[in-house]
Amino acid sequence: MKLAEVELLKVLPPWIRDDAAVFAICMGLDPSMRELAAEAALLTVWDKIDILPEERIDELAFDMNMPWYEDTAPIATKRELLKNAGLIRSKLGTGFAVDLVITAYFGSGKSEDWFEYGGEPGYFRITTDNPAVADQDLTKFLRLLYRVKRNSAHLDKIIVNIYRKFYTKFPITSAHVTHTRVFLPQQSSA
Repeated sequence: MKLAEVELLKVLPPWIRDDAAVFAICMGLDPSMRELAAEAALLTVWDKIDILPEERIDELAFDMNMPWYEDTAPIATKRELLKNAGLIRSKLGTGFAVDLVITAYFGSGKSEDWFEYGGEPGYFRITTDNPAVADQDLTKFLRLLYRVKRNSAHLDKIIVNIYRKFYTKFPITSAHVTHTRVFLPQQSSA
């Protein structure tokens, strides 16, 4: 039962429905309940992020002051970033926030702190399977990364793993080839 469609008389027990005063009260309250339900529906935004128009999503992101938000991103990315805005903000400066933003924009990616891969203290690296990160989107990737990472953490390298599956003319063999590209970006606060 939806609040906007409720009829108070129908939810009362049968023995009280016949009372004239109760009937009059229910008939008087029904339109008010519908109006309140319609107004309450307008107040909720967060449960409608998947159906909001792009302009409204951009407005909400601007209101929330999300430095990792790009208004040129696809609408699906914008929606995901808006849904995770509170979580990203609460974890800003951590690898978790970096992972959320990388995943939203590029589909896959993981940050690793120096102690996880044997690097130097204060450094981290990014591993991804998306070749677009290194090709045409490297500048965008770095710009977004510097907006969510900890200022004292320095990017060591970006590792892009490219997986390809090759088939041979023999029916039972195939090969998975992994090509790894490593990028050593310059340290700047782009």
